[in-house]
Amino acid sequence: MAVHQFTPLHSRINPSIKDYRTCPVIFNPSHDDYLSMLGNYMTRSIRNHTIPLAATLLIISGCATTPVSPTQASAIPGSRISVSKYQQKPHAEPSSQLVFVRDSGLYGAGTTIYLFINGEEIAGFRPSETLKIFLAPGEYLIGVQSRPNFGLEQFIENPARIEPDQSYAFRIGIDYNKAIVQRTSAFKK
Repeated sequence: MAVHQFTPLHSRINPSIKDYRTCPVIFNPSHDDYLSMLGNYMTRSIRNHTIPLAATLLIISGCATTPVSPTQASAIPGSRISVSKYQQKPHAEPSSQLVFVRDSGLYGAGTTIYLFINGEEIAGFRPSETLKIFLAPGEYLIGVQSRPNFGLEQFIENPARIEPDQSYAFRIGIDYNKAIVQRTSAFKK
């Protein structure tokens, strides 16, 4: 048998001991007693940490963004469309349709991502929103910028060659530390 001077650490294992600083106690737990005390401690520990752990897992899983089909996305409200001239298909000249869809998910949900064509602001996208525009054939710079930026890179542009009478689909989202716009075939039927 051993005589132990208990410290507050032992209060987690044996709450029946009242004064740990001054009371020497004979402590000789059997293996089963020790496992029982450890099990009680672990049960309380798991119970006390379940909600924070579940919340952390929810936040981490919410950081992923997912492509959204244009049919499932909602249209951008007119208040966030800066230039509407691209929304109507021109009758006299050939043109192509471009469909832009912002991904869904919690990652970057607090930011609006603005779409630019050749440096001209077209519209601001929130998660799961879509916009259809028409462009004449030619070379374009398609860019995005997030506002507020929350430390994200400010302005990203990609070149795009638009051929006549074609349909193009683009995803808009956030990838690590920057807003992105990329051509995709995910929306093809």
